Amino acid sequence: MPRRRFYRRRRPRRWRKPYQGNVCSYCGRKFTELLYQCKYCGERFCSKHHLPESHKCKALPSRSWGTYTGERGKREPVIVGGPPTWVPAPTKRFPGHRVHKTIKKIGSVLGGIAILAIIIVIGLLIWAVFIPWLGTFAGTSGGESSIDISQLEQDTFNFINQERSEYGLAPVSWDDQVADVAREHSKDMAQNDFFEHQNLQGQNVDDRLSEGGVSFFSCGEILLEQSVIESETTTWIFIIPITSTDYKSQSEMAQSAVSGWMASSGHRAIILTSGFSDAGVGVWVDSDETTYYFTGDFIG
Repeated sequence: MPRRRFYRRRRPRRWRKPYQGNVCSYCGRKFTELLYQCKYCGERFCSKHHLPESHKCKALPSRSWGTYTGERGKREPVIVGGPPTWVPAPTKRFPGHRVHKTIKKIGSVLGGIAILAIIIVIGLLIWAVFIPWLGTFAGTSGGESSIDISQLEQDTFNFINQERSEYGLAPVSWDDQVADVAREHSKDMAQNDFFEHQNLQGQNVDDRLSEGGVSFFSCGEILLEQSVIESETTTWIFIIPITSTDYKSQSEMAQSAVSGWMASSGHRAIILTSGFSDAGVGVWVDSDETTYYFTGDFIG
């Protein structure tokens, strides 16, 4: 029996384009000088088609060769036989790239300003809406001032008589007409923002008493300007200031007024004058309801 022979099937070789000498692989033209070799595909091209975008290099990713410019740098083709050091051309820019860049920067700035404006508006809304609640929760006011002006006048008058009794003097009697004149002068000072014994019309205490229908042989007047706020404390919660205000009581206001008069030699001399028999105290508060004006008129 004849011996069978087995032959191994050979793999077909990959077709390669034969070297054709100095022939451009793109245009097919023959040249006598040395050609340029592409460092990507390895083929040789003439000086006209040696750049990848000129011969549409197949070794590079598919792209539109009409807009391809490669990496930044200079075009430095290499002659065959040398190392492939070709560097792509610098990126081309469209004509209005500078205007586009400027508009982009302006847009970024305007966007930042818009964000800042939104933050400010939100902060103002938080301030307007939540500050009253925070003030109530944290004790912003620290209690409100509740002072009865009529009772404050009577308390001040009583403290004046206590000072007179301590020095062995007879107490003065309350006179409604004198109190009305004193109250009108305190109102005049509070509304017209001045603090003097002589009013804006040039009238002194004797002129005002005579105009008010009060009969007297001698007279005297004491004045005092006093704030109802005793102290203010500011506490910061994050960036929000919370102010706590402490107010004087009605009794403290009256006692403080008389203590201030007794600390002044001129006012103390009027309070401790033995020739005065009747007196009246008038108090008025300014529009902010924080400053009180005291006027005490004495007659004898």
